[in-house]
Amino acid sequence: AQKGTIGIVLNTAHFYPNDPSSQADIEAAQRGYDFWYGWFLDPMTKGEYPKSMRETVGSRLPTFTADQLKIVVGSLDFVALNYYFPYVTSPGTMTDADEPSYFKDMNITTLFAPSWPLSQTGWGIYAPGLRDLLIYTKDTYKNIP
Repeated sequence: AQKGTIGIVLNTAHFYPNDPSSQADIEAAQRGYDFWYGWFLDPMTKGEYPKSMRETVGSRLPTFTADQLKIVVGSLDFVALNYYFPYVTSPGTMTDADEPSYFKDMNITTLFAPSWPLSQTGWGIYAPGLRDLLIYTKDTYKNIP
């Protein structure tokens, strides 16, 4: 008998609030996580999309049938990550006049901290971001493998 495992590889960043004392920046950082990471992991671990996505995207967000949820929830044996950089995050500048889109729905502004060196591709280099992403994953998804 085969003893395979089922996993998923996700590409995400770590999202730091630009001002850790600003509720708007904290919420923007959480939306970054929700739209980059939770969009995939929440249905597989919690049976629904992140609350910020459900509230923002509304009826444009696909739904799961009860039979689909039986298949999806708990189906992962492991999660692998492609991690390249963290972001410093604040609320975005999209308005109600903008056409609906993934970026309008997420509505965050991201940048690399000025103190971080940049890679040859122009991405911010900040090693603690990976550790903080792993801590976020452990805390949010309850020790998912």
